[in-house]
Amino acid sequence: MEEPDIVMREVARRRELEAEKQRRADAVRQAEMEALERGRTAPKDWFRFGPESAKYSEWDDEGMPTKLSDGQEVTKSGRKKLEKERDRQAKLHQKFLEARAAGNIQ
Repeated sequence: MEEPDIVMREVARRRELEAEKQRRADAVRQAEMEALERGRTAPKDWFRFGPESAKYSEWDDEGMPTKLSDGQEVTKSGRKKLEKERDRQAKLHQKFLEARAAGNIQ
C-alpha cells in the first residue's frame, strides 16, 4: 500500500498539470478571439478606422492610403507594406465572417 503523502503529492501534481493545460488552452482561445475581433474591420476600412488611422490623411477608392498625415505621398515601398497589411486584414476579416456565419461570434 502506498503512503498517504505520496498519493497526495501525486494527486496535487496531476491537478497542477491539468490546471496548466487549461491555462494554455484558455490563452490559445483568447488569442483566437482577439484575432477574430481584429477581423471585424473590413480591409477597405482598415486604414481609415483601424488602430493606425491617424497616420494617413487621404485614401483611394480601395481604402489604401495615398498621403501621410503630414501631407507627403505614400512611397512605393510604403504602399507595398500597406498592401501586405491589407491582405493580412482581408484574411482576418474572412475568418471573422466565417465565424459569424457559423454562429461562433456575434
